[in-house]
Amino acid sequence: MQEYANGGSLQTLLDKKKIFPEREAKKILKQIVSGFRHLYANQVIHRDLKLDNLLIHFPNRDNLTPFNAHEIDLTKEPFEVKIADFGYSRELNRGEKSGSWYGSPLLMAPESLFSLGYDHKVDVWALGIIYFQLITGFFCFAASDIKDLARK
Repeated sequence: MQEYANGGSLQTLLDKKKIFPEREAKKILKQIVSGFRHLYANQVIHRDLKLDNLLIHFPNRDNLTPFNAHEIDLTKEPFEVKIADFGYSRELNRGEKSGSWYGSPLLMAPESLFSLGYDHKVDVWALGIIYFQLITGFFCFAASDIKDLARK
């Protein structure tokens, strides 16, 4: 299924805004958590949650583009955050663990990064990193390669 998101990805929006005020970041997180509820009710883990895979749509703005969306105050304007790119997602029955190595290393939970067996909590880890990115403008971990990340 394809849907239009006139605000582009949250990564594009963050690149323009540099940081999100905490009130805006909290509104974004509430919508992502709402999407999580639906995913987990259907026993789906995403495994690649990142700002590039979170799209934002402003239903009251017909002429909006990702190039001017950063000018909108998210505390005053209705918007929808849409979780996208389910290429690495999978169904995971309750109590089951996955051991496959998928996702973006800088956002991966340790149990996923080291293939220790993981469940939907890896998406919650990514949510924490996403929130950190929104309010600071950068990743909480930095590494030049996967071995460097493992040493952190």
